[in-house]
Amino acid sequence: MSPLDDPRFATLRADWEQMVERRLPHAARSRHWPVSNDTPLGDILLSAITGQRVGKGETIDAAILPDSVLEDALELGEAVLEGAADLPGLNRPRVRQAIGHANAPNALDAPAPRG
Repeated sequence: MSPLDDPRFATLRADWEQMVERRLPHAARSRHWPVSNDTPLGDILLSAITGQRVGKGETIDAAILPDSVLEDALELGEAVLEGAADLPGLNRPRVRQAIGHANAPNALDAPAPRG
């Protein structure tokens, strides 16, 4: 049986899609995070787990990652949603790399807009 035919594989990928396409973007809007699109939110989690950094216009392909990486990323996503993990802190290395400055502020550190 191909790994793609494994029901666990399909469930894990479906859980990941639910996390990055629905749950995190919904939380981002309600919490006024400047990052609210599914791809950057997924990349923040995957970068934190894998240590892989992506440049502007690049992304980490979750479809080719080992199940253990997605399981860890899903666990981290749950922690973010519960407030036990700091999304701005997780995103900081990506922002610094993107602008090429080690002491760059993080856009997620900005106060939420009022009104």
